[in-house]
Amino acid sequence: MKKALIVAQGEFSRLLRRLWVPAALMGLALLCFVLFLTGKGPMNWSAAGLDRRSASLSGLVLLISSLLGIVVAALSFSSDKGGGMAGLLRSFGLGRCGYLIGKYTGILASIATAAGIIVLAGEGVGSGSGAILLGIAAVATVAIYAAWGAFFGSACRSSLSAAGSSLAFWFATMFLYEALGWALFPALPYRIAKPALALFLALDPAEALRLGAAFLSKRAAALGPEFYYWQLFFLSLPGILVAFLLFLFHSALPLLLAARASRRA
Repeated sequence: MKKALIVAQGEFSRLLRRLWVPAALMGLALLCFVLFLTGKGPMNWSAAGLDRRSASLSGLVLLISSLLGIVVAALSFSSDKGGGMAGLLRSFGLGRCGYLIGKYTGILASIATAAGIIVLAGEGVGSGSGAILLGIAAVATVAIYAAWGAFFGSACRSSLSAAGSSLAFWFATMFLYEALGWALFPALPYRIAKPALALFLALDPAEALRLGAAFLSKRAAALGPEFYYWQLFFLSLPGILVAFLLFLFHSALPLLLAARASRRA
């Protein structure tokens, strides 16, 4: 455990020294600041929940967080494997799981620190609750997509293939899954439509995160009456437990696959 923490600390320091990693989120935070100062920030609350501009900007934050998480993790793991750093660390008695968890934790902490700038920007202008919800959603997004980046970085033979595979997965889950799913969904029989919809939304990490952000911001009623009742459930104690288990599934599955891929390598 101590060696894994050392790896996490080293990865955290290394990524923060590379200014391009937090630069994108810092630029987004600056955009948030400007919109906050003009009264059109990413978390403007009304009686109906979030306004349209606020929902759009929160979606932008999730989009950038997921892209940063999967690409940075894929390139970091693949460069360690190709440069021999992973083998060097394991030669000092660090196991594969310890290396994987330590490196993943360092990547997650570095990008989450950059994402925290958005939360601080929201707090500084008096929109604390909305900005905190946005920060929670961003960190959860980074955690899931960085885990998938760890898998692609461990499974692919080169940094180029790791970057290409991770970008293809990101594009498929963010855009193709939604487009193809909603195109085919109306053809399903009415009796199985509701459970099929729930399964469709839960299996894809991007859809699960988008819906979770909608539940947190209490704007699921705009998606339809069924989503409103699901929102009531997920804001209850049993629903929070189910959401946490779903988050564990989406983040633990790619890490298990990454451990298996590194063992084969």
